[in-house]
Amino acid sequence: MNSFLPSRSRALLAAGFGALLLATGAAIAIAAAEPATSPAGAFKGSTEVNVVEVPVQVIRGGQPVRGLTAADFTVWAGKQQQQIVGFETIDVDALSTPAAGAAAAPAVNRLPSSARRHFLFLFDFSQSSPTSLERAQKAALQLLDRLSPADLAGVATFSPIKGPRVILGFTSDRAQIDLALRTLGSTELVETRRDWLGIVLGQQKADAHDLETQVAAREHGPGPGAKVLAAWEVLDDVRDLAPLEERANEAVQRDRARTFARGMSDLGTLLESVAGRKHVLLLSEGFASELLTGRLGAEPKVEEQDSDSVEGITRGDTEIRFGSGRLQNQLRALADAMKRADCVVHSIDIAGLQAEGRQISGGVSEIRDVGVERAGSGHDSLFYLAKETGGTFYRNYNDLAEAMSGVLKATAVTYVLTIQPGPIESKDGYVPLRVEVKGAGRGEVSARPGYYALAPPGVQQQTRERLRIAGEVLEGRAGGAVHTAALAVPLAGKTSGACAVVEVDGASLLEGHVGDMVSAEVTVYAFDKAGSIAAVARQLVGLDLRVVGDKLRASGFKLFAGLDLGPGEYELRALVRNTVSNRYGIAVAPLVLPPREGQPTLAGVFVEPPGRDWLLVRDSGAAQPLVYPFTLGDKVVVPAAAPRLHAGQSATLWVEAPSGAKGLEAVVKRADGGVASTSPLQLGERKPDAAAERLLATFSPAGLQPGGYTLEVRIAGTAGVASSVPFTVE
Repeated sequence: MNSFLPSRSRALLAAGFGALLLATGAAIAIAAAEPATSPAGAFKGSTEVNVVEVPVQVIRGGQPVRGLTAADFTVWAGKQQQQIVGFETIDVDALSTPAAGAAAAPAVNRLPSSARRHFLFLFDFSQSSPTSLERAQKAALQLLDRLSPADLAGVATFSPIKGPRVILGFTSDRAQIDLALRTLGSTELVETRRDWLGIVLGQQKADAHDLETQVAAREHGPGPGAKVLAAWEVLDDVRDLAPLEERANEAVQRDRARTFARGMSDLGTLLESVAGRKHVLLLSEGFASELLTGRLGAEPKVEEQDSDSVEGITRGDTEIRFGSGRLQNQLRALADAMKRADCVVHSIDIAGLQAEGRQISGGVSEIRDVGVERAGSGHDSLFYLAKETGGTFYRNYNDLAEAMSGVLKATAVTYVLTIQPGPIESKDGYVPLRVEVKGAGRGEVSARPGYYALAPPGVQQQTRERLRIAGEVLEGRAGGAVHTAALAVPLAGKTSGACAVVEVDGASLLEGHVGDMVSAEVTVYAFDKAGSIAAVARQLVGLDLRVVGDKLRASGFKLFAGLDLGPGEYELRALVRNTVSNRYGIAVAPLVLPPREGQPTLAGVFVEPPGRDWLLVRDSGAAQPLVYPFTLGDKVVVPAAAPRLHAGQSATLWVEAPSGAKGLEAVVKRADGGVASTSPLQLGERKPDAAAERLLATFSPAGLQPGGYTLEVRIAGTAGVASSVPFTVE
């Protein structure tokens, strides 16, 4: 992966590459075109639409009910019946089958977030021993292999000191999820990549061993190496586990349970911003049942008030004898927070079996002469959380994947109902939802319980926003307040497989900005067909508005990012964010890299016409800095990511073609895929290179009606070799 380093905050944007600060031309219109005619790289505006997506699962006999239509459902928001204005069916079993997998892979990568199952692996450090957590890691890795390609997963931890911590946000990248599960985010084991969205953790360090190898070396020897022991100690420190003897202290247990309940409620509030049903897999030993129910047979405690007094006062500890009412209320609030966030908690007791027959009960360790006994006493608390949120409680399962196979089967089909409710009265802004399926015997309905008409006050607002925006990036949903366009250009004979061009409109970036300095964070993700993130490029751009403010407002800036990618089909998703105001924009662009051997590489881009003065930025701090590719001898040209052409004017193309290419032709396709025109390109200046030939060509959009198109540049007489360039005719 590539990672861009932050630029100097007060430096002029062009200082890093001097000669590339060029004057370019023709203002790019910001108004969004109609979706049917908008090219892939065009700017898009944002419009507030009061629509609510309601994911619904219908289950009968433990199996999903298939074949339902919008006419089978009735939805109420509050007391008002709603009209269903949108309907979609997602069947993950169909997407997982080998026959449908290849054809369905691109669709999986663009599924709406609300229709995808979200699994959050939540490790409870506060109530679990290191040995139990080892088993939990193995169980989670087993389940990861059983998830559908359409599923998203994340990893979180809970500790008494740090509370809930999302290590990895919901992502489709299985390699990142696997890394997060194996390391639990330890910085000693992971080379982290600074990713604001949190959907990329990093990569495993070269000297970090697999956790199973560490465990085997620790338990069976001989003589584990210093690196193995050091890595193991790091994981023990990360878990923030208190000494086991503290479990005999009811006050410590009670405080820890209350901290857990408060933290889990905060996590539920945090997850409200994530569209879709969330399955929280709580890997924990739970807390002692006596904290809820009390021990009626417990003897009262005696405390001496004064060492000089011969009189003692006997005091009954009501919480020990009758349970903690405060904790019970906090658990109810926890369950309510999870349900409001459309979270289902599946509690997994990770205490497991103890071969030595030891059982911890009431803080007293007893050795029994029966075969094998359960360790721990948190069954009631774990069962309560699962029951109150509609989940399942699992105990005595060594194979978590097998245990949860019923959940995976039952939730395989999701119906996404879209409603557009009007104003509904609500005291706290929360509107309850109710979904019914028409006809007797249709099955049990599991649906989103409600939504917030207004953003609810809550904790970790920035994290909530990151999770929401991450869902849009995972969907490949272009838009946002900062108008952004992206273009992906395959390159021949370079260490990087492609160059990403990201255009950022300055006026929308600076809207509402206060101060003389502005920083824009640009992150480019390259998603492959399976949903994995194959490469990431990041640049933090610092701008002094006293120096470049007028130019930035009048135009904007372009970022050029190198991406180290192999042959294949990808989709680039660029996120641009003002780090002060948090205004953001997302742009999407397709990328196809042909095999490096056999088929020649062909790349073409429109040259920005004169008239618009862009600020230009490229990577200058990565391990392998991008060599600016858009040149022709000594001539430097600037590509347009969102070109807007006029039917009466010709446009210039920069093309990189295999050496010796005799001629090029232009095939123009409409938004529906139909061919609008085919004509040869007029070739101009040429400059042979070692692996390719660069040239300028002239393209005429004459005769094309206004709208969005795609230009395919082809080598004449060579089938299947083409470069796609989106453009708009005004």
